Amino acid sequence: MFKDVIGLSGLKQILKSFLKTNNHLSNFIFIGARGCGKSTMALSFAKSIFCFNHSGGGESCGSCESCLMFERGQHPDFILVKPTSATIKISQIQTLQNKILSAPALSSKRVVFIKNADKLGLEAANAFLKTFEEAHHRCFIILSISTQKNLLPTLLSRGVKIYFPILTDHQISDILKIKFNWEQSQINQYQFIFKQGIRKDWIENWDEFSALRDEVIKILLDLPKSDFSKVLFAITNWANKNQTLLVIEILMSWFRDVIVINHSQKGYLINQDYLLPLKESFWCKIDFLNIYDLLLMLRQSERAIHFQANKNLSLISTFIRLKELS
Repeated sequence: MFKDVIGLSGLKQILKSFLKTNNHLSNFIFIGARGCGKSTMALSFAKSIFCFNHSGGGESCGSCESCLMFERGQHPDFILVKPTSATIKISQIQTLQNKILSAPALSSKRVVFIKNADKLGLEAANAFLKTFEEAHHRCFIILSISTQKNLLPTLLSRGVKIYFPILTDHQISDILKIKFNWEQSQINQYQFIFKQGIRKDWIENWDEFSALRDEVIKILLDLPKSDFSKVLFAITNWANKNQTLLVIEILMSWFRDVIVINHSQKGYLINQDYLLPLKESFWCKIDFLNIYDLLLMLRQSERAIHFQANKNLSLISTFIRLKELS
């Protein structure tokens, strides 16, 4: 039900209006930062589409056969596609295409949700384009993406775009409290880290994530005087633990904060608990263009890793550049 989605009242009303008017638009693209509620909204929307008794307000009833099957993850007409590794592969799209050729089992149409559709490989994206254009009489299709630039323009132009805003402090607090049972003291201490989105993977492994974040920031602060062999050891350890992409996210949040602090940019700080050491660090003495180049380099490393680049080499190149600047 849409009641499961905390906040986002404006977006709820848009989707409820679609349900109430029985609009036949079939392709939706949910756009927003990771962790801003796209998947929760997509699942609630799909459940309401399937519901045999959804109310005039667009809410699913939660008690009909369709709702109960959806809640158990057993609805025969719901298809979820998401990356199995770095990308969504063409074989996954071919499997999807075969499924939607058959008639729905329980409902009048199928609902397809492609999560992280911006990770469609080029071959998979091209194969999916015809389905996205022509499957409206057989199914509703919802794509979720974090950034528009990674989705084929031909796909992007063929969907109704729904933009998800950054969560407010109040929404973040409510989500952490209601969905993850955090105590208020813990929320007050760490809420700022989730300004760019609620990351379920961080929360479910909070102790591990928190320790990694502290380790990465300590290496950044100590980099000018540190032995680079220790950095290489850490990079290898992160790769072995499959933490490289998470390290890159932490690095990007750090240098984003540098821009906010050092260059009078408006915005919130992600690493508020490290505000004083950050302001006093050498990073705040580096000019804007170098920081901007670092962020571009990190983004390129992230994309390269998604497409199976060597994780060690990607981070080593980044830290060599960081060492040069320090």
